[in-house]
Amino acid sequence: MEKPLRAILLAFQPQAIKLFFSQIDLSKVHLLAVFSDQGESIRIATPPNKTIPTKSFSEILSFIHRYRDENVYWILTTAGAYDNLGTIARLLVARGIRRDHILNGHVGDATHFQGNLRYAERENMDYIATGISYMEFGLDIKQIPYRGVNLAVSSQDLYYGYRIAADIFAHGKKLRFCLIGVTPYSLGYQMHRSFMTIGASRQYELLLPGEVREDDLFFQLLSDAYKAQYVRRSFPADPNYDRFKTMVPHNISLKDFFHVENMLQDVVVKLRQDAFASNLKTMKAYVRLCNEHHAKPIAVVLPLSPIIHDRYPGKELADFRAVLTSLQDEMGLSIIDLFDLRVDYDGFYDLVHMNPHGAALASRAVAKRLDSILHGHS
Repeated sequence: MEKPLRAILLAFQPQAIKLFFSQIDLSKVHLLAVFSDQGESIRIATPPNKTIPTKSFSEILSFIHRYRDENVYWILTTAGAYDNLGTIARLLVARGIRRDHILNGHVGDATHFQGNLRYAERENMDYIATGISYMEFGLDIKQIPYRGVNLAVSSQDLYYGYRIAADIFAHGKKLRFCLIGVTPYSLGYQMHRSFMTIGASRQYELLLPGEVREDDLFFQLLSDAYKAQYVRRSFPADPNYDRFKTMVPHNISLKDFFHVENMLQDVVVKLRQDAFASNLKTMKAYVRLCNEHHAKPIAVVLPLSPIIHDRYPGKELADFRAVLTSLQDEMGLSIIDLFDLRVDYDGFYDLVHMNPHGAALASRAVAKRLDSILHGHS
């Protein structure tokens, strides 16, 4: 970065401001203002001997008008749930701020995943599982008669699933198979293209070897000290995510049914040709990687709740299955397709994520199909 980035920071809590300053190389950013709910009550000292007063969100419109035509970036950050970042981003765009000048300042920190990653790097396993939150919650490895570890986590796309598997193989691990969690929209979804998930992608860039995406401007602002400290941290392994799963409700609620249309939009991603081509290339690379290391690549499609299953567009599902079948014919991908497995609502904690009861049912079906794949039973 040749010149410091001229930026305005929007922090939802005081602790988010402290987190931001602990992460950033301050020589790479020139802050013009900091907005916080605490307003003028906080003052931030930044070297060399410069003080930046924070401003309340009530003043933000005047700053938008002042800076929207200038080369200024708006960094949005929070120390808690980051769902509201999208709302603020849409507000800024509606007021004339360029979409590519709004940065998600969140750095993913799924400590349960990080503990399992280090565990898989040092221990000998029969298999690993990757995928998004459907696999994170929907796989119960206690039902599968092999030693494995769940490395799926919310928002993980095919690209980072592939990077995880490459990392495990690079540590000299000899796996019997890889469970590749996929959904009908996997071929249309990319973490780094989404404002809401690019922050979560940064944990992979920090933890896994390989080239860092150069198009992530916020990642370039992170200090070397922060990156080193992030990588050195240690967390206990939880191969089945049992501790993590206790932190979410186990029963579906009535309000979930009020948002069926929104949920359906979330799980049906319209395919862009460039995203499809990139993901198909990644999926082929993932299958090839497994084959090269004599580990059976197995795509796993888990069930959704009955109302989402019954309203899922047939064409998108058929197209997805056709891609998997082509990879099966061309490259030897095995498929465990449980999309049509009927798991009742008592097996879900929302309309798309299974609770432990549903996960046990689905995982027993995975184990049965797995036995056929590995041993050739009919």
